[in-house]
Amino acid sequence: METLAYFSYKGGSGRSSLLYNTIPFLAKKLKATPQRPLLILDMDIDSAGLTFLYSHKAQKAALYTQNIIAGSYPGRYSCVEDIAAHPFFQALVGIGDVYGFEERSILFLPARTEGAIGVEQDSNSYYIEGNPFDDIKALCEDFDCCGMIFDCPTGSQMTADVSLRLSSKLVTVMRITLQFRKGTYSFLAGFDPKVANKKYIIVPNAVPSDNIVLDDIPYNYEAVKNEIKNKISDIIKYNDVNFGMLENGRFGVPEVVRFKFREDILYNMEKHSPDEQKALEMYEAFADLITE
Repeated sequence: METLAYFSYKGGSGRSSLLYNTIPFLAKKLKATPQRPLLILDMDIDSAGLTFLYSHKAQKAALYTQNIIAGSYPGRYSCVEDIAAHPFFQALVGIGDVYGFEERSILFLPARTEGAIGVEQDSNSYYIEGNPFDDIKALCEDFDCCGMIFDCPTGSQMTADVSLRLSSKLVTVMRITLQFRKGTYSFLAGFDPKVANKKYIIVPNAVPSDNIVLDDIPYNYEAVKNEIKNKISDIIKYNDVNFGMLENGRFGVPEVVRFKFREDILYNMEKHSPDEQKALEMYEAFADLITE
């Protein structure tokens, strides 16, 4: 089972919209079906960006991330052999049809938010008693789910720590601005010694494709790309790092003008502008890197 955490050292990387748009490619590569579903978990209980993107589906939720944090959810040891009849999986929201798949082939655990759901947020949502997400991962393995993806919050929230710990592949989403680069290096330098035997997949996101001139000097994209690769290579000592999104002529996912106004699913659209078509190609290349 693939276990992924999409994370960034701070907000503003476009992490949730990147996940929102790469899910169909991952579901296809992992061959998600209702019997071997792909699970998506919104662990960002402060912002719940992914829950807002799926708000029309999340309205129907019977289970939220906060329920699991509080230990109130259908347990692992239900004597049910069919995944379709298991109370935990039944409580998740089917979102496969959003992407043109069978509805229950992709299952979503939303975070509870007052704005999107109409239920007030828990005041003790940062405290996780026991290891409920470990149990859920074990349950997914018992039922041979094809993958489990955490939309991880920033910083050192407990849900972030859990997401990173339980994932074997860490999708490191970043902008290419100076502060974002330095912040990412600092975060990785602190996190890498704590864990081992994971794979980081570095994904610069919303990368401009224009020929930009700053102080009468053309912006040197190649120099920035090399800096990212060299700095992170120096930092990561205990884990593997994959720079496939910065190699073979790639520089992450290009900026999509549409996303400055609204997040749409490019996979579903019949017509694409040049920036959207390039982004689609990078989403597919990214899914290939994850599942290789």
